[in-house]
Amino acid sequence: MLWTILIGVLAVVYYQLVPNVLEPTLWENPPPLTHFEGKLAVNQVLANAQRAEGHYHGPESIAFDSELGTAYVSFGDGVVRSFSGEGKELGPVFFTVGFINGSMQGDGLDSAHEPLQNWCYTESVANRLAWDTEGEKRCGRPLGIRFRKEEDIKYLYIVDAYHGIFKLNLETHYTVALVTPDTPIKFHRLSDRSVATKTPLFFNDLDISLDGKVVFTDSSDRHTRSNNRPEILDGAPRGRLFQYDPVTQGVSLLLCGLHFPNGVQFLAPKVEYHTEKVYIAGTVNGEGVAGPGTTEERIVEKVVQQEVLVNELTRFRVLKINTDKVLDNVASLTASCDEDGGLYQALAMNAHTDSENYAITGVTTFIPNIPGLVDNVRRDTKLSKDGKEYYLFGLGSKSTAPFSLLWTVLQSNLLREIIERVVPMKLVEKLVPRYGLVLVANDEGELINALHDPSGGVAMLSQASRHPLTGDLWLGSHSEPLAILPAHFLPENWE
Repeated sequence: MLWTILIGVLAVVYYQLVPNVLEPTLWENPPPLTHFEGKLAVNQVLANAQRAEGHYHGPESIAFDSELGTAYVSFGDGVVRSFSGEGKELGPVFFTVGFINGSMQGDGLDSAHEPLQNWCYTESVANRLAWDTEGEKRCGRPLGIRFRKEEDIKYLYIVDAYHGIFKLNLETHYTVALVTPDTPIKFHRLSDRSVATKTPLFFNDLDISLDGKVVFTDSSDRHTRSNNRPEILDGAPRGRLFQYDPVTQGVSLLLCGLHFPNGVQFLAPKVEYHTEKVYIAGTVNGEGVAGPGTTEERIVEKVVQQEVLVNELTRFRVLKINTDKVLDNVASLTASCDEDGGLYQALAMNAHTDSENYAITGVTTFIPNIPGLVDNVRRDTKLSKDGKEYYLFGLGSKSTAPFSLLWTVLQSNLLREIIERVVPMKLVEKLVPRYGLVLVANDEGELINALHDPSGGVAMLSQASRHPLTGDLWLGSHSEPLAILPAHFLPENWE
């Protein structure tokens, strides 16, 4: 009896003395957990994936040169490396901190930075760097990357979790820092200033529209990437969506109140028709005098790309955002960034009359119930054609019926407080099921296929991207090696 009382007293004292770093948000009325059935039925397809060449840790994102087939991959040691279409390593192309500590012009791969690069590699493959905030910041952590050709010049856009967004000329190796943590943020005067002006702490993913605007996510204004575990447990609306305008070189706040916004992907361009008034000069008579002019209306065709998908990891959903409409409504959408703020109210309205309110607010739910921890999303460049579009989602793990630990604890502040005080974060991460999962959606937001590896041999996926020439599926991960699934293991079509 005495021992029981003593243990109880010690537990209370420990509970009171150990600091709690969480500031959780209660998830009320979540959708029910889904089952792997029908089009999402369990299979073994991903188990056929093969490791690419090289021993590198955390191939978070992948981008392809669609002409040459070269692949570019961002790794956990701060380096972006290139590979052939068959997965053979070609060499490094960018080292974030080498660029920052150097001339702020090259690719950061100068010999002067080799000792640091070697240290970063050693710490990364030993799985120490991902838990070391200062160490990871010292090395840099490239996450989302995109390949883009502009006026016959090939560029690589790179998001670094700590240092911002960079644009690398792949021919001259000249690099420009487009966005840094110190870049001023433009926001509406009625926005929640306390949130709108916060320095981004967790740059995550990006995409570029036809007109060159860069949309990117900041997953948290409280935690850095190395502290993403407590951020995920918090489930708080601390994420934001921004847009960089290459003309003004300014950054604008599009949305706040997002729950761990992760991957982003523009939807396919659309053709819009506008009526414009055109002045037609009058005819000139024989004396050289022009007659009266006239004005007539003409229909003008314009190709636009304004709709972007945003993965909201701790709400297990994907949002669809119209960037132009959001900018028109940014005052109301960002007036409050709380759980019941402008974003929540816009989504609540859309639940009843989706299409009408989306046309006004520019915000709607694209996929309401993702069966896992959704990371990046990329367009399937191989099968998206003839008016049909397909999008690939990489998932860090599954979250399905009958039980999901994260889905459960997000609904209980008490459970999260106990876990945070008693269970080390490294152990919490080990509780996440090792499960390989890629989801496929059409442009209507319907999940139409899934690729699985229940054994966990391929797991903790961050991205799935089709090679534009071979059709192979390249698989990124925040913690595992780079893997490639040969095209012959994939279906000829997703539906």
